[in-house]
Amino acid sequence: MKRGFAVSFSWLFSIMAGIAIFLFLIGFAYKNTDLFGTLTSQIAVEELDTAFSGFKGSLVSTNLDFGKPVEIKLNCIDDVGEKIFVNNKGGKTLKGKLVFGPSLMEDSEYIIWTKDWRVPFKVTNFIYLIEKNKRYEFIGNKHDETDISGREVFNVMDIPEQMKSLVSNGGEFVDFKELSSYGGCVNNEKIIYWDYDEDLKDVHGFICLNREEFEFVGSAMMYAAIFSDNDDKYFRCMYEIAEDKAEIIAKIHREKLNLNPICGININFNLLDVSSIDRVNDLVSKNDLLLRENNCRSVY
Repeated sequence: MKRGFAVSFSWLFSIMAGIAIFLFLIGFAYKNTDLFGTLTSQIAVEELDTAFSGFKGSLVSTNLDFGKPVEIKLNCIDDVGEKIFVNNKGGKTLKGKLVFGPSLMEDSEYIIWTKDWRVPFKVTNFIYLIEKNKRYEFIGNKHDETDISGREVFNVMDIPEQMKSLVSNGGEFVDFKELSSYGGCVNNEKIIYWDYDEDLKDVHGFICLNREEFEFVGSAMMYAAIFSDNDDKYFRCMYEIAEDKAEIIAKIHREKLNLNPICGININFNLLDVSSIDRVNDLVSKNDLLLRENNCRSVY
């Protein structure tokens, strides 16, 4: 009897020990899977941040190949700025960097490139982050500016207006229209109403995202809209941060204009709204006037 009890106890103990070891291995695998996921996310975030920092120097464009699908989420909070998340982990604040792109992406390879934002003076560099395998389908009447460097970097297909309804291949539609046809943002499509200003030597106009209107100056902001989601929340937040930066730079240039008595010029005008082409052209004409005066230097 005792021997049978001992055998049964030994057998029961073996089962319990086996279950404990099995549960330990499952827990260990889960924890390490999560650990490896966290490490991968952190490494990806650091690689992205390093690439973004490079664009403050001499980088123009680069590709990041992670070797497997990586989810990237861009988040923008008023008065805080941008944060980037990889695989829903590794949140990192992007200090002083203006990164435009879809708010949620997933690909194994990403394209990063940059363009100066000028209004007409340089404000900052815009950085664009997009999925390599995503295609952008341009519809309608676009300016040649959309062909400069862009086609060398991202995947573009031109589609005639009459063919739009026949195309359904998962691309991102961007509709270009002449500024003269603008009558407000009346539908949910992404539409860019543009015109080319000879004094500014750049495009300007209105961006329509999900029925919301954004006035823009400069092709860099146009690209920011091209790569942004039709859901305008992230773009709106970034747009406001960019405008704040532009107003600071504009204030510096206004002060330079006001401190040029030797040139016989003293200009006092209201706070420059960089989203207004008239205000921007006002500063352009003041700058050109300085250039024409003897011994006067350009303000920017």
